[in-house]
Parts: sequence; structure tokens; C-alpha cells
Amino acid sequence: MRHRTLACLTTALLLAGGAVEAFENSDFDPKTAACSNFYQYANGGWLRATPVPANRESHSAMDALIARNEQRLEALTQRILRQPQGPVDGLIADFVASGLDEAAIEKAGLGPLAPLFAEVDAIKRPRDLTNLIARWHARGLPVLLRFDAGDDLRQPGTTIAYASQGGLNLPDRDFYLRQDEATRNLLGQYRGYAQILLGLAGSPDPQRDAGWALDIEMRLAAKSLDLLQLRDPANSYRPTEVSTLTRRYPAFRWKDYLKAQGLSKLKSMSFAHTTFFDELESLLKNQPLERWKPYLKLQLLDAFAPYLPQGYVAAHDDFHGRLLAGQIRPPDRLTRVLAAADLALGDAIGQRYVETYLDEATLQGATAVVDDVRAALRARLAQAPWLQEAGRAAALAKLDALDVLIARPARWRNYGALTFDRGNYTANVLAAALFRNRMRMGAIGAKRPDDLFPVPTQIVNAFYAPHRNQLVVSAALLQAPVFDAEADAARNYGALGAVVGHELTHGFDLSGQLYDAEGRLHDGWTQAERDAFQARTAPLQAQFDGYTAVGEIKVDGRLTQAENIADLSGLELAWAAFAERVGDTRLPQQQGYSPAQRFFLGWGQLWRRNDLETALIRRVAIDPHAPPSARVNGSVSNMAAFGEAFACKPGQPMFRGGDQRLSFWGH
Repeated sequence: MRHRTLACLTTALLLAGGAVEAFENSDFDPKTAACSNFYQYANGGWLRATPVPANRESHSAMDALIARNEQRLEALTQRILRQPQGPVDGLIADFVASGLDEAAIEKAGLGPLAPLFAEVDAIKRPRDLTNLIARWHARGLPVLLRFDAGDDLRQPGTTIAYASQGGLNLPDRDFYLRQDEATRNLLGQYRGYAQILLGLAGSPDPQRDAGWALDIEMRLAAKSLDLLQLRDPANSYRPTEVSTLTRRYPAFRWKDYLKAQGLSKLKSMSFAHTTFFDELESLLKNQPLERWKPYLKLQLLDAFAPYLPQGYVAAHDDFHGRLLAGQIRPPDRLTRVLAAADLALGDAIGQRYVETYLDEATLQGATAVVDDVRAALRARLAQAPWLQEAGRAAALAKLDALDVLIARPARWRNYGALTFDRGNYTANVLAAALFRNRMRMGAIGAKRPDDLFPVPTQIVNAFYAPHRNQLVVSAALLQAPVFDAEADAARNYGALGAVVGHELTHGFDLSGQLYDAEGRLHDGWTQAERDAFQARTAPLQAQFDGYTAVGEIKVDGRLTQAENIADLSGLELAWAAFAERVGDTRLPQQQGYSPAQRFFLGWGQLWRRNDLETALIRRVAIDPHAPPSARVNGSVSNMAAFGEAFACKPGQPMFRGGDQRLSFWGH
């Protein structure tokens, strides 16, 4: 009786929506037929009326959601600043107030970092260099390499140490290595940025010092794995005995390093990026110490520039913001400080955010959508034609064991050991880094805490974590146009339902099958299952290869294949969930649209985006997601339900019939 009552309550919540109009009529393009170009039909008016803001390279529906969420966070923070309630609010208020006090930041100058720079200048012997690296890492300053806590991919639930490549200020090694003109120009601009930072910090010869620092980065980049290689978990997980590392890398002095991290008894760690560490060992042995000093200072300056006086901020904005991220106008001071606060006090702010903005109707309604999509996935895994008996049983067991985290954790992190000085922003950022690092180092060798949220819930986010078999949906995501408890159920399933279906699909595709129900790394499919899956999805690559991204540039079907699979699968799962729970006949027409049409409009309008051409050209080369028009049209054109909803006919672009139509879950 209890389950039946809950099911009735869930249905009532979902059917109760509709008081809010689902769509703005002005967003549509009445001159374009839905069966000709659905993306344009659903968004043409919005695309014309919503140009890219002057301070950005693109603007999307999700960007608008993020902007509204930032307004929420600003309002919340202002209330906390005016009247903090208890020690958690006091921490938030102290940190934010220090970041907003620009006069104090200018007065402090580089002072808070002066002791760290003095350590660099004091280097006289190779031992001094490695000791400094160890001390800085213990303070949460990850120069030269990354050393962190992470899940053991062979023993789920256990936290181990990971040593991995790092030491680069540019986002990826290919920024250093590609030889095309645009990349070479960017590298030159990075050199200029380095000169500015080092000059501001008092270098007697910024040009020379920037050259020395860049030379070390270039050598590290040449021996680093690229992004595609890093996608394979086998390339980043390799348990290795500390004794082996001590013998192989004597210059780094691993035992002393681990002692500084409070890990002197550590026996092993994951150590997979050996080519990088081989090069690092060579540099430690052969690179003159004087050349290490500007490199270390540049690493520190680049990391802390956003928290220093305006000269450093402006240089950082110009390079990282304008050149790399496409920000034509930098964010305002409060936006910057709130981003830093999310990093420093993620759960403290998240707790107040959930208390303020998450209502029970939203939590229950979103949970119902997630549950329904999960049920739809289970029904389809039970029939998936590429799976054999053992593979099917494993997939179902994995889905049954899925850990679902929606909006809030069972427990919030405790910040009782952390204190801030309202008059010293940079020192507060340093204190937060030290606090985070101590938590991470303390977790190594311990049981993984599964009652904590893995990311700040006040940030717009949803993802599937394969190493934890975990679906995460943040509280901030549960806003229109993704989800609105007071709005139309059809649109909620077309948006949130499809997003959830997309993320869950990643647990059962070629990459997801590498992890079992507990998140343990293994190869779950037979060769026959892999071949059958690839044969089934191969037409999708050819389909997307045929789409134009911008000008004469085509979409890269291979680069976007995994995300295109997840989009189509997710939309099919959301449609099945919607049809099962709500049904096309149980909701009335709204604004002249049937429930089925509103479902697909929810999907189509979720991904609308305007891009500057330069931004789109750059994104097409690196983004694993297809451009919005291809992403929307490519999925809906494969769905018979879409064709029926809009009465599409053979010969129309949105109608893919017969052998052209790919149903991911159908037979």
C-alpha cells in the first residue's frame, strides 16, 4: 500500500504542473517548419532576439540559467554579509568581505606571497628545490605535478594517492606542441603574459625569466599524455610501490616528499604517467637551479593572480579570460569572489543555498523524473540486443546498485578548523588551499565517505561518475528550463529527463562498461558485445559527419560520437519515461501544442545557443558535444515519436525512415 501511495503522490506532482506557460511564442520561427529544421523552428525567434553579449563569445539557454543562479548566490551572499547566522555564515562573510575589499588587496600587494617567494630565492642546492616542492604541495600549492587523493579503481570504497602529470599553465599539452599558426601565436601571447607577471613581481629580466619558465613547461608538455589518452582510465591508474619510485626517481626524493604530506607510511600509489616523471627526473638532475626559480614563481603567480592587486588580475583576465575563454569583458568583483568562495567553502555555501532555494516539491518532482528514467533504462537493458546473457545480468546489477545523489548530501562538510582574516584575501585563499589539502591527504588510506556531495551543489551541474557508479544532480540545475515543479511535465521530461538519460547512458556505453556495479575497473564486455555495440552506433558517426558546423567546416562525427550516442539514448529514455508515467493523453494541449510536441520542444530549446563564428570554429575542433543545431536535429530526426508528434513525412529533413533511422534501444 505504501508504494502505491507514493506512486500516486508522484503522479500527482507531475500532473499538477502547467500553471506556468511552457513556451514564449516569440522564441519560435513561424517561417520554418518543425519537420524541416526543428532547431530553427523551436529557437529561431530567440536566436534573432538574443545576440551574444559584448563580454562573451557565446550565449545559451544554459548560460541564462547559470546567470540566474549567480543572481541567487549574490542575493544569498548579501544577506549573509548583512546578518550572518552562526559560525558557518561567519566564515562565508569573512571570506567574501576580504575579497570585496579591493583597497586592502592593493595595499597588501604581493606581501602574502612574499614568504613563498623568499623560499624560491633561497634555493641553493637540488635538495632545496625538491624540499620546496614538497612543502608547497603540503600547503595545497600543486606546482610541477599533481598529487591527490582518489578512488581506488580496483578496490571501490578505498581512497588512494594518485601522482600524475601537471606543471603546465595552459589547459592542455597541445597548446605547447601544435605547430599551426594560431597555436604558435597563442604560445607567443602566453610568453608575453608570463613576462608581465614576472615583471610585476620584481624580476630584473622578465623576458629571460619567462623564456626559462616556458622552456620547462615545453619539456613537460612534450612528455605529457594528450586529452584523448587521458580519457582511458588505464592510462591514469597504475598502483606502484613507493620503493620502486624511490629507486627509479632518486632526484625527486619521494620518501621526503611523502613525509612532508604526512604520508611517510604510504606503501603504494597510483603512478601511471611515467614518461612525464621520467622527464621531470631528468630536469631535476640537469636543469640549472637559477632556471627553476622563475618557473616556480610563474606557477605561483598564475595560480594567485585573480586574488592579487589589479595589475595581476588584469593580466590574468586578458590571457585566461579574453584569449583562452573568450571573455570580451571580465566578470565583476563579486562574481569573482563568489567563484573563489565556492572553491574555498563549497559545502558551507551549498548548505545555505539548499536551505534557501530548494523546496520539497522541486526535490520530489525531480526525484520522480530520475526514478522514471532509471526504470526506463532498466527495461531497455533487459532487451539490449548487443548484450549477451552475462553482460545483461551485469548491466542490470550495475543499474540496481546505482548511487543517486540529488541536490543535497546526507552530511555537510565541517569547516570548524578553518578561520579567515577579513583584511587579507590572498592569505584566506592560501588558508583555504591548506585546509582542502589536509582533508585530501587525510583521506588517503581511509574508507571513501559516500555521504558527502562530490561537487558544490550550488553550481549548475549533472554528471555520471563511473568509478563510483554514481549519478549526481546539483540543486542549482533544478531550475527552468531544465526543471520547474510548477511548470509543464512534458517539458520537464524533455529537458531534465533527457539530461539524466544522457548521463546514465555513459554508465553503459563503451567507456562505462569498463566499470562494474561497485565502480571497480574491469573490461565488462566480450569482444562480440563491443563489436555489436559499435556496429549498432556506427551510422550515427556518419550521420553527424554530414552536418555543417560553420561555413564549410563539418561536425566531427568521431569526436562527438560518445556524446551523440548519449543524446539519442537519453532522449529515447526520457520519452519512454514520460509515456509510461504521464502519457500523451493525460495532459491537455497548451498554447496549441500537444504533450508530445512540448516534450520535444523542451529538448530543442534546452540547447539553443548563439556563438561568435570564431568561438564556434574553435569549439568544433575540441568539444566532444556537437553544435546545438546538429545535437538537437540529429537526435529528434531518429525518433519515430517525434515524426508522429509533428506529422513529418518522408522526404522532409527531420524524417529519417527505414534504414536511415537509428533507434539506440529499439530492435
